[in-house]
Amino acid sequence: MQEIAKLRETIMKILKNKRAKLKLNDILIDVVKDNEEEYYIILEKEKYLASIVIANPYYAPYKNVSFEIYRVDDAKIIFSYYDNENTTFHENIEKIDEIMDCFINIS
Repeated sequence: MQEIAKLRETIMKILKNKRAKLKLNDILIDVVKDNEEEYYIILEKEKYLASIVIANPYYAPYKNVSFEIYRVDDAKIIFSYYDNENTTFHENIEKIDEIMDCFINIS
């Protein structure tokens, strides 16, 4: 549980730091769930969606982090990141920050 809270807090800081870039690129953020057990947001851009899920999944291909970018036209996942049991907190944050930049700059 503590790992999820820490990841959630750090992602919120990343979003805050990227606020100007998000606004400049007309990216909307929808917080689907925000509680102690799960943080789930959707980022919307003209032809793309991205979902970030931070949770302890009951059944999923990740430990705590799922980040997927979808192309709306053909409903395909064009990029995904899932952590695993060996992924460190720092590695997760670096990857989330990197993918967030990728999503912001995608066209």
